[in-house]
Amino acid sequence: MTTRRAFLGAAAALRNFCYAGTSKRSVARPRSAWIPSDIHLAGLHSAMTVGSLPAVQIACVDETKVVWTHTFGLSNVQQKERASDDTLFEAASMSKPVFAYVVLKLAEDKLIDLNRPLAEYFRPDYFPPSSRIDRITAREVLTHSSGLPNWGGDTPESYLPSFEPGTAFRYSGEGYFWLQQVVEHLSGRGLESIMQTKLFIPLGLQWTSYTLTPRNVKRFSYGHEHGALTPQPRRVKLERLASIEIRGGIPLESWSQADFVKAFRETDAGGQRTARSLYVNAAASLLTTATEYAKLTTLLMEHRPRGSWEIRDDTRRAMISPQKRITNDGSYTWGLGWSVERTSTGVLFAHGGNNDNRFKTFAVGHAEQGSAVVVLTNGDSGDRIYERLIREATGHDLLAFLANLNPPALPPLRA
Repeated sequence: MTTRRAFLGAAAALRNFCYAGTSKRSVARPRSAWIPSDIHLAGLHSAMTVGSLPAVQIACVDETKVVWTHTFGLSNVQQKERASDDTLFEAASMSKPVFAYVVLKLAEDKLIDLNRPLAEYFRPDYFPPSSRIDRITAREVLTHSSGLPNWGGDTPESYLPSFEPGTAFRYSGEGYFWLQQVVEHLSGRGLESIMQTKLFIPLGLQWTSYTLTPRNVKRFSYGHEHGALTPQPRRVKLERLASIEIRGGIPLESWSQADFVKAFRETDAGGQRTARSLYVNAAASLLTTATEYAKLTTLLMEHRPRGSWEIRDDTRRAMISPQKRITNDGSYTWGLGWSVERTSTGVLFAHGGNNDNRFKTFAVGHAEQGSAVVVLTNGDSGDRIYERLIREATGHDLLAFLANLNPPALPPLRA
């Protein structure tokens, strides 16, 4: 008994240390929510120390509402800047399902046809001649069945699809980036402007953004490797763009991909000569907090009222339903933007992210149960930490943690 009492006392002391500076919304702990236990939280500081991980930001959803959030650690180890619940992290590839949501809304509004070849709308000039490329649709981009590589390289051939569109699974950021350019072309607006008006503003998100601006730069966490601050090339270039915004008087939020390409050419002395800029893109450049991203997951939940600006219920269900099979038994599939995993407690939707091994992130939700957990980190060991947190929260060791993003082809799902 004495040993147990001493252990619990030590755990409480460590938990109090970790909670220092937290907001009031981090205190309530509904029993049914996917919130890490007190003992697990007490051990999180030690895990972060062993993993040399500067910061972790966690938010949990219960009964379709964000009920708990907490942030541990430093946003900049060199300056000893403490991260808070309002610190922005790079969501990395978790950018994709957020953009997919808006694409599905635009499809409902008849701006884009998910089954029409994207090349009929807009075809980037850096793509090589290819009949396969010319047949790729938005639906195939959203389900990662376009055949395009994750990212192309310096030669036109590096963009060639590896299979006939729609016949297999291959994770592709390149497809999402092309779809972004199509949406910009059709709407006559830049990515940030589209996302703000169609999603972020209606949902009431204050800080979530696809680009760094003078308004949010001070809230942006730095990325780390092996616990040390590393060069931040993306941040440096985007901060350089902020000066162009001030001089030119045109907000970054209104820039299209063509505007970013032009700006980078102007700011890089003898530098970027490519026809694209990946620093602001639908596949990987989202900046957000765990709380605001958790609010985004609530849009996929059952049993909640919906606004007129949201996607229809049938579209929402399709987004988190199997569209492209990855395992033979169908236990792990891909929907329209999210991975979809069948478990003993129901179907989970999930997505992870990794930007340059400096920001590692993960979100998982249970639409029927109305639960979700979002974990954002700013270091290369972040995946080891978020896996521990999500296993404990959901009770599952997710297949998504192991998923091969370029697996051998499987036969298509039956109708």
